[in-house]
Amino acid sequence: MARLFIACDLPPLIKQRLDLIASGLPGAKWVSPHSHHITLCFLGDAPPPQLSDVVAALAPIKCPEMTLKFDGFNTFGDKKLRNLHIKLTMTEELKVLQRSISHAMRQIGFEIEARRFVPHVTLARLKTTDALSVARYVEAMSPLALPPLKVRGYTLFESHLAHTGAVYDPVCEFGGDNDIANGEIDHQSLKTGPYLAVDNSPSTASSSISRT
Repeated sequence: MARLFIACDLPPLIKQRLDLIASGLPGAKWVSPHSHHITLCFLGDAPPPQLSDVVAALAPIKCPEMTLKFDGFNTFGDKKLRNLHIKLTMTEELKVLQRSISHAMRQIGFEIEARRFVPHVTLARLKTTDALSVARYVEAMSPLALPPLKVRGYTLFESHLAHTGAVYDPVCEFGGDNDIANGEIDHQSLKTGPYLAVDNSPSTASSSISRT
C-alpha cells in the first residue's frame, strides 16, 4: 500500500538554507532537509493499481511557471502548537494548480479534505514546545532571508516510515525543475550564512517516472 502526496519540491539551496535554521527550539522534531516541500494535495494510502490512475490523472495538468515568495514564520495549532512552518505568498497560478490537482484526485475516488489551502514549508513538528519558546526562536531567526522560488513543476511522492522518520521518494515528476529566482541578495541581512542566486535556464514540461 503506497502512501501518496503531491507537492512542489524545493531546490537544494533552499533546503540547505532551511537546514541552517533547524536548531535552537527545545522539543521540536525537525524535518530532514531532504524532505522539505510545499504540499499541494495529500492522498493517503493507495493500492498499486490506483497509483497508475493517479499518474494518468495528473499528466494533463500543466504547472504554469510562477514565482513564490517566502513570508516568514507561522504555526498551526490553537490551544496546543503542533507545527512550525514558513508561509508562502499565495498566487492565482498556485491556487488554480492546487484546485485542479485536488479536483482530479476526487474524480478518481480520493477523499480530499475541503479545508482552505495554506501554502507552507514545514520546519518542525511540535509536541511539548510552548508558545514562548517558539516566539523566542522566531525572534532569533528573523528576519527570514530566503530568495523567491521559481516553480516550474510538481511531484507525486510516496512516503515511507523509517527509524529516522518519514522518507519521501519521488514517483513521478510533472513539468520542469524548481529553482530560486534571480535577484540581488542582501548578504548583510543574513544571520546564518549567505545563499546564492543562480541563472535559471528554461525547462521543457514533461512527466517522467523515477522510482527509488
